[in-house]
Amino acid sequence: MNCELVVAGNLSLDDVCLPDGSRQENVIGGDALYGALGARLWCAGVGMLSRRAGDFSPESLRRCRDAGIDLAGVPLCSGVSLHSLAVYQGDGGRQFTELSPPGTREAMSPRVEDIPPAYRRCRAAFLSALPIDNQRELAEAFHREGALVLLDPYEGDASGRRETVRETLRWVDVFLPSEEEAVRLLGPLEGEGDFEGAARTFASWGPGAVVIKRGAAGCLLYERAEDRFARLPCRPTRAVDTTGAGDTFGGGLAAGLLRTGKLLEAACCGTISASYAVESFGPQGLFEAEKSAAEGRLEAYLKEKRSGDDSGKGN
Repeated sequence: MNCELVVAGNLSLDDVCLPDGSRQENVIGGDALYGALGARLWCAGVGMLSRRAGDFSPESLRRCRDAGIDLAGVPLCSGVSLHSLAVYQGDGGRQFTELSPPGTREAMSPRVEDIPPAYRRCRAAFLSALPIDNQRELAEAFHREGALVLLDPYEGDASGRRETVRETLRWVDVFLPSEEEAVRLLGPLEGEGDFEGAARTFASWGPGAVVIKRGAAGCLLYERAEDRFARLPCRPTRAVDTTGAGDTFGGGLAAGLLRTGKLLEAACCGTISASYAVESFGPQGLFEAEKSAAEGRLEAYLKEKRSGDDSGKGN
């Protein structure tokens, strides 16, 4: 397979309790999965870089391959997989309980030695929320190979390892923190001016572009070379489960950059990917999403956005 885009992150097996009382066990999940599923809607050559334990079923792996995701970068390792319990309430609330032993995340996070030769020739690498030491070595490795590097920080590291995050960003082209992660890295942020200042600060650490994910408020985009900001709304939809939406957005944006070369258009691709993630519990909607339908959603979203932009100019 010609691997154009590598999505690096963790895989997990989750037990899910739905609002109707039904329970599903060992459902495949994790940021690497959501990122890869978001990317594959816009890019044919998506490879996943992660680690798996022997408790992953052949059926879970088959679903990934059937979705067009290459698994050459997911070696079988000793130990157990990341495992959590997700309980969803009827009012939209959710509660997560970590079930895996301490140290599992670190043990099952990919490192440089896991990168297959074919993945080293990729055009872009999206590093989802791995421990920062893993992100740093992967970012440097892919950067030195000439790939575009996108990084989504791990929330725990945003709180306690700010300087390491800052050092890592020298190897990064696009930085994608959430609102909460931006606050953890820089302190309280309130108005729009604060978030714009945060984006400029992050860009001064190395990345040419910063995308601050703001949940239901959409995202703030900043391009350093042009000193240009843009804001992008979410696609209106009925959100059932926001798990993995940020990872899906990041994967879609990375693939969109390869497709268009333009940050704003790429973020639109990410927005459409995320809309599929929130419409059902778990990754089911992303597995079922068809590329042709995603193209239709994108076209309608862009049309609505252009209409809104024109209306704003007239006021």
